[in-house]
Amino acid sequence: MKKIDLGQTISILANLGVIAGIIFLGLELRQVQDQMEAEISFNRFSEENSTRHLIATSPILAGAIAKRNAGEDLTREEVVMLDSYIASILISAEYAWRQHERGRLEDVDIQGLVRRIEQDFWGIARVWDRMRQGVLDADFVAAVERELKE
Repeated sequence: MKKIDLGQTISILANLGVIAGIIFLGLELRQVQDQMEAEISFNRFSEENSTRHLIATSPILAGAIAKRNAGEDLTREEVVMLDSYIASILISAEYAWRQHERGRLEDVDIQGLVRRIEQDFWGIARVWDRMRQGVLDADFVAAVERELKE
């Protein structure tokens, strides 16, 4: 009969403990990543929802958008309001693009933003020109401008 060495048994048990710890750590990291992805998705939904809510609850902003869509002249105040609103859309698009580049978001509609810039939707082209130098991330600007050229 073979005698079991106590030191060897302790070493084997310690190694099994290390392996179990690594497996547990991997599961924890995956859980944290899933939670972060869910939070990013929720934040994106909240942002888009609050943007639509802002239009629905602000008759002045809704009026400025309607005037812009009808080709009517806007007051200086309406231009500032609409430009600020458009700037927030661009900043949100940049954030979504950055999360997509980091692998945290699967779908980012850069082409939709490009179409809006090309069509000058609500005057977005003028705001884009102001913000693309020094305000928005240079890599985001480059990605959008690559799409604009295509």
